[in-house]
Parts: sequence; C-alpha cells; structure tokens
Amino acid sequence: MSGKNNAQKSAFYIFLGLIVVLVCLFFYKSFAPGQTLFSNDGPLGIVASEALEMPDAFFGIWQHLNWVGKPETNAAPNISWTLLWVLGPVLYSKFLVPISFIFLGVCAWICIRRLGMNPWVAGLVGLAAILNSDSFSNACWGLASLTLTISCVLLAIGAIGTAKTKTGWINYVLAGFAVGMAVMEGFDKGAILSLFVAAYVVWVSMQGEGKPGSRLLLGIGRTAVVAVCAAFLSAHTILTLISTQIEGVEGVSETTQTEQTSQEQWNWATQWSLPKAEALRLVVPGLFGYRMDTPDGGAYWGTVGQTPGWQQHHRGTPRFSGSGFYAGVFTVIIALWAAINSFGKTSVYSAGERNLIRFWICAFVIALLFAFGRHAPFYRLFYELPFFSTIRNPIKFIHPMTVSMLLLFGYGLEGLRRRYLETGNASEGLSNTLRNWWPTAKPQEKRWVLGLCVAIGFALLGLLVYASAGTELIRYLSSTGFSETAAREIHAFSLMEIGWSILFLALTAFWLVLVMSGYRPAGGKIWIFVFAGILITADLARANTPWIVYYNYKDKYASNEILDTLRQEPFKHRVAMLPLSGGQAGQLLSGVYQQWLQHHFQYYGIQSLDVIQMPRAPKEYNAFMGKLMSGAERLPRLWKLTNTRYLIGLKAHVDMLLNQRIDPLKKRFSTHTAFGVSGVRGSERLSVNVTEDGPLALIEFNDPLPRAAVYTDWRVVNDATALETLADPAFNPDNTVLVADANNLPTPPGVTNAESSVQITSYESKKITLTATNSAPSILLLNDNFDPDWNLTVDGEPAEALRCNYLMRGAFLDPGEHQISFEYAPPVRGFYVSVIAIVIALGLIGLTAFSSRRNPVNQQRKRKHAGG
Repeated sequence: MSGKNNAQKSAFYIFLGLIVVLVCLFFYKSFAPGQTLFSNDGPLGIVASEALEMPDAFFGIWQHLNWVGKPETNAAPNISWTLLWVLGPVLYSKFLVPISFIFLGVCAWICIRRLGMNPWVAGLVGLAAILNSDSFSNACWGLASLTLTISCVLLAIGAIGTAKTKTGWINYVLAGFAVGMAVMEGFDKGAILSLFVAAYVVWVSMQGEGKPGSRLLLGIGRTAVVAVCAAFLSAHTILTLISTQIEGVEGVSETTQTEQTSQEQWNWATQWSLPKAEALRLVVPGLFGYRMDTPDGGAYWGTVGQTPGWQQHHRGTPRFSGSGFYAGVFTVIIALWAAINSFGKTSVYSAGERNLIRFWICAFVIALLFAFGRHAPFYRLFYELPFFSTIRNPIKFIHPMTVSMLLLFGYGLEGLRRRYLETGNASEGLSNTLRNWWPTAKPQEKRWVLGLCVAIGFALLGLLVYASAGTELIRYLSSTGFSETAAREIHAFSLMEIGWSILFLALTAFWLVLVMSGYRPAGGKIWIFVFAGILITADLARANTPWIVYYNYKDKYASNEILDTLRQEPFKHRVAMLPLSGGQAGQLLSGVYQQWLQHHFQYYGIQSLDVIQMPRAPKEYNAFMGKLMSGAERLPRLWKLTNTRYLIGLKAHVDMLLNQRIDPLKKRFSTHTAFGVSGVRGSERLSVNVTEDGPLALIEFNDPLPRAAVYTDWRVVNDATALETLADPAFNPDNTVLVADANNLPTPPGVTNAESSVQITSYESKKITLTATNSAPSILLLNDNFDPDWNLTVDGEPAEALRCNYLMRGAFLDPGEHQISFEYAPPVRGFYVSVIAIVIALGLIGLTAFSSRRNPVNQQRKRKHAGG
C-alpha cells in the first residue's frame, strides 16, 4: 500500500514537472529582458499605475487617471492580487499567465483523482485543461483570473467528490471556500460557475442512500453550507462589487433599469452572445479567426460583440473578440464516447458514475444554449431572474461548458482505460492486431469506427463545400469592413484550420482503434497514454499559438515630447481627445490616442478626461457628459469645468474648427506642439516626430478652471438645476460655484474683492492635501469627482465634504489659513472577513492533509470505493 501511494506521488511529480516544462516552452519569452505578455484588460501600464500600488489597493482603489476620477473594485485578497503584490508589476505581467496555467493543471489533477480516476487520466485531463482555448485565450487576452476561477471550481468539485466518496461536512466547507475564491477571481464568471457547483451538490446528494425527500434535504443543506462559506470568503468582493458596479450604475441597479427601455437593457446585456454557427469553434479553432489583429488571414471575422442592429444601421461595433473556446478534437471525441457509453446496457461505468456523466451532459447543453444569448430564446429564462440581468454577456456561459467538457473527457478516458487498458501484454504487431481484432470486434466498436469514418467523410465534404463558397464569403467580408485581399486571406486561413481539424479527427480515430483493438506497443499501455498526450499537445498547442503575443515594454512605454509635456505636474490639468475628427487622419489620431490612453497615460500618471472602458457607467457620468456633449458648442464648457487644458487632435482643426466654428468669440485654442507619428499600432512602439508640418497636434485650451479654486459666491441648487445652469452660456463658473445637499451652509458673504489663494501641496490617488488662505467665508472647489467615501479634514478636524458643480468635491472654509486634506477610505470590513475565511480555509486544508497522513488505510479505502 505504501508502494502504491509512493507511485501515485511519483506520478503527480512527473506530471507537475512535465506541465512546468510545457508552460515554460510556451512562454519562454517571459524570461527575456524587456519582453512581456500582451494584456488587453490588465496591461503593464495599468498594473504599474499608482492606483494599483500594493498592498494599499486592498483598502480601496480610486482611478484618478480617467474621467474626473472614479471608484474601482478594491483589490481582493485572492491569488492574482497577491501575485501582483509579491512579484511587482513587471514580473506580474510576465509570469501571471504561466503561473495560472500550472495552478490549473494541478487543480484539474486533484479534481480527477478525487473523483476516483487513474493518475494517467488525471494527467491527460490536466494537460487538456491547461491547453483548452477558453482558459488559454482569455489568459493571453489579459484575463488570467478566468484560469484561476476555473481552477478553484475544479477544486470545489473535487472536494465534493461523488456519491460514494466518503465526504464529510468539512469537504463541503472547503468546496464553499473554493467557490468563494472563484467569485473573488472571476466576479460574475465565478458566480455563474457557482450555480453549476450548487446543482452538482444537489445532484450528488440525490445519488446517495435514503429516501428521496431526505436526500433532497441533505442536498439543500450541503448547498447552503457551500453558499455560506463561499459568501464568507468572497465577502470583500461581493460588497465592493455592489457598491461600485451595481448601486447607482446606469441600467444595472433595479432602480436605474426602469429608466431604460427593456430592449436597450437587453441589448446592453447580450451584446457578447455566441452566434449559433460559431459553436463550430469548439472543434475548429480558427474557423472564424483568432484575435482582431491576428495576421495572415487569422483576424477574427465572426459577429461576437456586434452591436445589435449593426447590419441595418452600421453604427457601433461589427465584431469584437479576443478569445476562443476550442476544446480539441481528441477531447471532444473522448467526451462524446463517455456520453454515449453512459447510456449503454453494458456500460463500463457504475450507476452512480452514469448519473454524474449525465449531469455534466446536461450542464454542457444548458451552458451552450445560454451562451447563444440573444441568438436563441433560452437565455431569457436566466435573464428574467431577479438581479441576473446585471450579469453582462451570455458568452460567459462558455466557461461552465468548458468545465463540463473537461470532466466528460476525464470520464471518457477512465472508461476506455477500464475496458481496454487494465490488462493485456505487448502485441505482435499493429497490422496483425488489427487483422485479428476486426472480425471479433463488438458491434458498438464497429459502430464507433464506422461513425468516425463517416464523420471524417462529412468533414471532407464540408471542406469542399466551404472552399467552393469562397466568392460568397469574400463578398460578405468585403461588406463588413475587410479589404478584398484580407477577405481572400481569411478564406484561405479558415480552410487550413478545417484541414487541421480533419487531420486530428483522423488521428483521434486511429488512437481509438488502437485502444479498442487491444494493441500494445512494446513499452506497454503507457505508450497509449503518451500518444494521447502528444495528440492533445500537438493539436491544442498549434491552435493556441496565435493567442500568445509578446512585446518589448521598454520600447512600447518609451516617452516622447508630447508625453513629457503632459506628465509635468499632471494633477494640474487633464487631457482629452478632440472628438470631431474623421477620415484617415482621424483614424490615425484615434489609434494613437487610444494606445496612449490605455498604456502610456496609466504608466506615466497622466490624467485624461476620457475613459478606457466603462460598460457600467454611473448615472452621474451619463447625466453630466450627456448634457455637456449634446452639441459641439458646449464642448468648451465641458473642458473648462473638468480642468481639461490639453486636447489631442488634428492640427488643421485648431483654427478651422475650434476657433472659427466652436469658439469664434473667445478663440481660446492654440497649437502647443504639432507632430506626426510612425510605426505600427498594437504591440509595437509608435514614434512621435515633432514637426511644424505634422498632421496631429497637442492643442492647448487657454481657459480651463484650475484644479483647485476658492469662491466667495455660491448657490445651493438641486441636481437638475445644476446641470441646466452649468450648460448655460450665461453662467460664469469662474465666479460662482454650485453646491448640492449642503447642511448649515451660510449665505455667501457678498464680497467680490476678497483675497484668496490655494495650492495643492500633495496629490496622490487616494490622498490630496492643499493649503488655502481666504479673507472671507469661502467654498474650496477641487475639480475631482465627489464620492461619499472621500473623507475631508480642515485643519486636522473632520468636516463635511461638499458636492459642487454637480459632481466635484468641495469644502467650506472660514476666513483664515487652512490645511485641507481629502482622503479616500471606502469600507474595508469585507476585506478582513475574507482574510479570516482564507485563514480558516488554510487551517482546514492543513488539518485534512494531516489527518490523511495519519490514516492511510482509510484513505486507501476511500480511493477504492470512490467513483460510484
């Protein structure tokens, strides 16, 4: 028994070593100086920004570099944020993805072993989990948190085990903690997966002994334990998500949803749905392309992310995708084998295992149907549930589909191992083995061989049909924004992808024939598993390579004369893109500015009025920006109120558009620096060439409000009046400030020549200090976004922060010299609750591991009876 345990440990260590080597081969450039992985959702510029400095981000994140500042979800005490703290921004950007894949492989191994399957099976499932395109592509897109989320869900399923696993209540507690970590990592993706875990708990409980009613109550009780423990551990994330992503967010909270039409809310929630035809991406990875910028015909050309109604009005986005969900032909076929054999009369599976396989079949089908979103009627069932309409993008149901596929794959491998690979010696030769096997093969084996041959035949026929439809496809692609040359490349690329999938389908069929025929290489059955591992690796490695993109961050984040100007005392001004540019020059401007906004402004601490992305916009944002961007003539007022001194736009627009059409009376705009750019958008460096002949310009607006100012005249108004007044050309914001919700605020002193001054002495993302001198009662206006979690002190004493000019911060000052401090301090009780839960979880894991070592006999019995 001890020898068997040692063998299993050795198998795990071999598996761990292999996946470490494999992951390092995939991401070898992470070890090169200056190289880092592309990340759309968490680029180096953002993770290196002051707002995300660790460990301070655990106690609140205020994003001061976008708009006029806004709260973000606090850093959670989870795996990814802890790695950022430990590794620092540069190493984090290099190694988060590789580390997450190794963790996923280990968690998949643990899950499969806990379900009673063979170590070789666990190793192959772990390999398939690492290379599954759902987790792989999302991680390479910047969402390694999804990989960690799936990892934790697999741990939860492993902790729950099967109906025959001797699972104590401590395992359900640990499963709940694992689900809680999944929620902290994946937010709504973790919440969606948690629903499937809850259903699995009930299903497993119903397979146990006792009356149906008792089993159902037991399942409900176990689910409650999992849910409570999950909420306990993820308390920090749940509370901060509610406060920053739901409450007061336009179209998300139940209150604000009533202000939108149901169709607008539905369109917002379901924009990223999976078109039914694109379900083929499960077995053909590049059929619809890869990333938006994959070269040589690999650009994504499907309709995921398309703005509803785009085909009619051509407004919005025709497509946007940075991820895939290819599971691998081998994985799908073996999972299908498990599904079919779970219904056979002479199944290799026990009754309990058949029921679990059927559960994961149902989970896979339900997840796929929900992933179709607005392209099918099924997602409406989920959407109409209370608060579930706040979860955006039905395509996220791909993730429980991935988990279901991996588990079905595991059961398929285990069934094949039990039926064909538990016994047998080396064969006398492949041809002799096949010749002797076919006449005596069982009917179901012959049906599988014939079925696979038919599948290969239909696939080849589909390839020919698709090849002959090239003209129609090129015409369609040309109508959706692709050039004819790009359309031809896309057609050729997708043909090649279909060909590769057919090849791996044939190789999978060959592997199944080897297994069913009883063929054994000279080295024994181990080589059958090795062949399977090679098939998985070759297929998925080829399919996943396009997702991996590296760049030289030292080149990419190199400064230039424009950035040098903007980064000088950035708290004294904001910058925005001139939103009135079209044509090729306008596209160039947009490309340059978007790259600076997402990367360089974050890296250098440059404050911009524009936002990188805001899918859940606060209602104050929509009201303020909607009012002041309702016409071009109001744009100078917007820039004035928001301390926007610089614009980046076309040089020709300074006089022709800004001074002559938008601001003809005051002519407050001038060219600060003209420039041109050269280079390639995306991961490569853009070179800025400062020249008088440059088509672009850093434009200076000569009349913004200062970041901080002192007023002796104010008005107390409601929000509607404030918006109307701020947009009124007759209102002079230089002389008067508007105040909302003020308690015990005195009347203005009525003096116009009072001496006053204010200076920002320190400006950090979550703490701003100022000194002010005023000879009369005054209002200090700080042109940064108001939030109730900003605490104000005046001369060391707490004071009431005022909301001024609809959304800015303010403070009342008595005459005299003052020290003023604004400090952002959101509630952090949830953080400490989550930390306590994590400590308890680690303690229980240690206790369980210690008990297992003390009771090896009991553990052996558990393994022997697991899986039924």
